[in-house]
Amino acid sequence: MSKPSAQVGQHLFIGLAGTELTPDDCRLLQAIRPGGIVLFARNVESAPQLRELCRALRQELPSRLLIAIDQEQGRVNRLRNVIGEAPTIADLKKSGNTQQAENFGRKTGQCLQQFGIDIDFAPVFDLELFGAETDNGLCDRCWGQTADEVTRWAGAFLDGLQHTGVLGCPKHFPGLGGASLDSHETATAV
Repeated sequence: MSKPSAQVGQHLFIGLAGTELTPDDCRLLQAIRPGGIVLFARNVESAPQLRELCRALRQELPSRLLIAIDQEQGRVNRLRNVIGEAPTIADLKKSGNTQQAENFGRKTGQCLQQFGIDIDFAPVFDLELFGAETDNGLCDRCWGQTADEVTRWAGAFLDGLQHTGVLGCPKHFPGLGGASLDSHETATAV
């Protein structure tokens, strides 16, 4: 029978500070036994390093560990050191064809899959209510101004991503789209 803390840990995703597992990280993983790890740009130096980090994480814990990342497009590009710049939503929408978003979702999924990443905490399903004049943390991360527009475009990205076996996680809807300030930086109200 598992320790109670191990059972609780299975419900958590935790982050790590660096690009490789340290002895302190290993002790933390063994104590918490999280169900998942979320990676950020601070954890990604190069393709070989990321592959090794994901392998080491899976080796450290005996249960099936989920590895996630918040890989969107444009400025929220945790894999910048591996893939370079990712297209923005505006770039993807120029053609007016949602197939561009689906293709980008597939490309993103294929990239994540090669590292053993299971979940992408994307796409943003919130509405762009203020446009470029306000940076509420989402202004260039939203796929549209209406629910229909967001559903078509973000849904196409999600379909492409999940076609590769990487799970998507729509987020921020309803949420920050109606805020005038970036909640990453300050308390805000909608």
